Amino acid sequence: MKNYSPVEDKELLARHIYFPLHTNKKSGLPKWQAFKPTKGGETSVTRQDYTSVAEVFRLGRNRARRNTFLVFQGKADIVAKDVRSKALDIKPAPNNDDHNHADIVCWPAEKEEQMDLCKQLLLKSTFTKDH
Repeated sequence: MKNYSPVEDKELLARHIYFPLHTNKKSGLPKWQAFKPTKGGETSVTRQDYTSVAEVFRLGRNRARRNTFLVFQGKADIVAKDVRSKALDIKPAPNNDDHNHADIVCWPAEKEEQMDLCKQLLLKSTFTKDH
């Protein structure tokens, strides 16, 4: 069932991390671009409180299979409260592939401000490599 319930501050969110878009070539660790919003002003995440870790990894691998230039590396976890502390918000956005999908929204228009916020989110996140 698609999850449209409001995202609570205590929820853990997972951001899928892909090479070459989101990782440092040498270290394999996420870089700030991992949280960069799309041109539409959204950053996709999965609501982990409603999804198993295995399912989060499965979703990431499946997206990489559909986009042959992407290699799934793992996930960056962040608490919703830490996102909101940066004047951003999270809106539920379930879809057919991920019933617990959400988007980080309310990004500033200025690219420099976006980059700074992405760096702050990255520092608050915890990376788990795909196994």
